Amino acid sequence: MRTADILIASAPNLWVYAARQHYAADFTPLDISHFPAWARQYKGIYVRSPDASIIVYNKALLNGKTPT
Repeated sequence: MRTADILIASAPNLWVYAARQHYAADFTPLDISHFPAWARQYKGIYVRSPDASIIVYNKALLNGKTPT
């Protein structure tokens, strides 16, 4: 079995997947009381930032050459 001390994933769907597959240990950081409530997403899964990563583009400016 492979193990890791920490895994970082920026995709929320991977947090859900890890929780459903029971990949995360039931770990609670010592200073969790100093973090906002949203930091704990699932048992053993915490977020470092509330900022989502998205890409936005203007199709009109790309002249029909939009990314796929």
